[in-house]
Amino acid sequence: MVGRGQMQTRHDPFHYLPRFVRLEAKVAAKSSAKLRDFIRALSGGATPKADEQEKYYADSETGIPFVRVQNLSVSGQLQLNDVKYVNHETHNGLLARSQVNEDDLLVKITGVGRMAVASVPTPGFEGNINQHIACIRTDSRHTSEVLAAWLNTDIAETLAKRRSTGGTRPALDYGALRSIPVIFNDGILEAVKTANRQHAQALAVAAKRLEGIDDYVLAELGITLPPEPENTIASRIFTVNQRPIVSRQQRPNLSS
Repeated sequence: MVGRGQMQTRHDPFHYLPRFVRLEAKVAAKSSAKLRDFIRALSGGATPKADEQEKYYADSETGIPFVRVQNLSVSGQLQLNDVKYVNHETHNGLLARSQVNEDDLLVKITGVGRMAVASVPTPGFEGNINQHIACIRTDSRHTSEVLAAWLNTDIAETLAKRRSTGGTRPALDYGALRSIPVIFNDGILEAVKTANRQHAQALAVAAKRLEGIDDYVLAELGITLPPEPENTIASRIFTVNQRPIVSRQQRPNLSS
């Protein structure tokens, strides 16, 4: 049961589920810090009109990265393989208030799936964000990295989800974002870095094994593939006689 004195700004039952209340109490026993305590500046983003590509967008060689939710990752690092780009006029004009620098903390505030996914750009990064991400300026890159490591834990994500509103598309408003409890501990960051390093090593080992899996399977089955033909014009040309082709044509039924 939740007493009347415990009801604050939220009056929906989801916010007061026992598992949320218990977890919040455990975190509060370790730290009284909130995300607001580390925020020096907070800004949101916007998305240029997709039907005016030539006006706002650019290619990877001349453009500025435009970060979307799918570019954030629980590793704490931006994934820019499929990032979009905007031109310099858009970067300094329409999206001037959503500019991102190398030491900023980027946090997902809108969308289905995991809430409050956080990443810190690589050194030297310059870009923009859309409206589904909040850009938090802290006092140092180290602070941003420790906060990202904490926000990407299942504990912090649960506390962020508790503060979200909306059914089909959950969202964190700025007040809810600022109120997320924080355990600021360098050990969390080091644990995340170690896990990410081990994950990358495991992927490399798996990729190497997959490269030789065909040879292993064929050897186990006792199959020897014929050598690949030389890549010449003669090897790419084949001929066929007319008779086999004609014989396959349907002949009329003379018995009818």
